[in-house]
Amino acid sequence: VKNNMLVSLIVPIYNVEKFLNKCVDSLIAQTYKNIEIILVDDGSPDNCGELCDEYALKDGRIRVIHKTNGGLSDARNAGIKIANGKYVLFIDSDDFVEEDFVESMVSELKDDIDLVMCGKFINYSDGNVKVICPKDKLVKNIEDTIIYINSFNEINMSMWGKLFRMDIAKRNLFPVGKTSEDCFVISKYIGESKKCCILNKPLYHYYQNANSISRGKKVSMD
Repeated sequence: VKNNMLVSLIVPIYNVEKFLNKCVDSLIAQTYKNIEIILVDDGSPDNCGELCDEYALKDGRIRVIHKTNGGLSDARNAGIKIANGKYVLFIDSDDFVEEDFVESMVSELKDDIDLVMCGKFINYSDGNVKVICPKDKLVKNIEDTIIYINSFNEINMSMWGKLFRMDIAKRNLFPVGKTSEDCFVISKYIGESKKCCILNKPLYHYYQNANSISRGKKVSMD
């Protein structure tokens, strides 16, 4: 039954000690209970590793991977490899989600809809919050979905805020050592899907950090 299948939540973690509790607490509090939460400690130099282990003792749905630092793509891949869910959601460790995040996404799955995306809150470091969300719920075929997220609409190319099929994720691991790896992989994820539902609900809280890795100046465009 689609409404009670296992969903994997994969969280790559590096040097986010001050954000991690808010992130993981929001996942534990999900109204949809049949989840596994995979915390990937990517060789974090702070106390993130210990925090992950403490969470695993508190909630049996939490699994922890400790690995040497390999970057975001490598951490996500490590999570995908051990994941058992039928679907997967990627959450960045400095972000958090609404408590009906998983339930709202899963409830849109139908025989022909196997990809779901949602709107977001942007939480700025100065405390301001901006909502970015489509006005209406949209159902699109795959070609139109790729055009939509490439056209600077409310939903962008990032991996978070999107429910993907796990079989597609396991076939298309992230390229390690590249910048903007989301763009490369998401095209494959979408290309192998059937139809996409774009929710007119903001469910994901994205933290806009002025110092984040993707906001650096020098980017290799290969």
